[in-house]
Amino acid sequence: MKALLVIDMQKEGVYESYNDARNTNLYNSTTVIRNIKHLIRRFNSKKQLVIQLKVWINDPKKTSMTKVYPDEGIANTKGAEIIDELKGEHYDYVVKKTNYSGFWKTNLDSIIRKHKVKQVYLTGMNTGFCVFCTGLDAYYRGYDVFLVEDAASTVSGKKVHEQGIQQFKDFFGENVVKTRKLITALH
Repeated sequence: MKALLVIDMQKEGVYESYNDARNTNLYNSTTVIRNIKHLIRRFNSKKQLVIQLKVWINDPKKTSMTKVYPDEGIANTKGAEIIDELKGEHYDYVVKKTNYSGFWKTNLDSIIRKHKVKQVYLTGMNTGFCVFCTGLDAYYRGYDVFLVEDAASTVSGKKVHEQGIQQFKDFFGENVVKTRKLITALH
C-alpha cells in the first residue's frame, strides 16, 4: 500500500502571510493546490491511504516550534484551518502535529503500519522544513519516501523550494517525482 501525505496546507501559510517579516505566501500555489487535489482523488480511487497533516497547537509551551513561529498553527484559529480548495476532499485520517515532523508525538507511524504502507509520498508545505522533516522521519522508520516536487512548495519562494528538492535528493537519492507521472504509475 502507498500513502499520500498532505502536509500543512493551512490558510495561514497558503492564503495569508505569516505574522513575521517574510510577509510571503505559498510559492506557485495554484499549481500545487491543483496537483494535490488530483493526487488525493487518484489515491482515493485506487484505495490508497490519504492522510492530512496539520500544525495544531493547543499549548504553545509544549513545542519548540513556537519559539520560531509563535502564532502558527494555534488550535481553533482560522489560520490553522485547511485551505478551502482541499477542505472537501476525502482524507482517511487527519493527524494534528505540534512540530515540523508529522511523526513527532503523533500516531502517524501507527496509522501507516496498520495499513501496511511501504511507500510514502510527500506533498504540501514547506519543502525544506515540514515536508523534509516528515520525510526524514519516515525514512528512519523504514519507508520508501518520495517527494512530489510539483505538489510541494514553500512560503520562501522558488529558490528555497529548489534548495528543498536538492536537499531531499541529497538524503533520499532520486526519489523525486512529478504529479502526472505518479498519477499514471498508480494502478
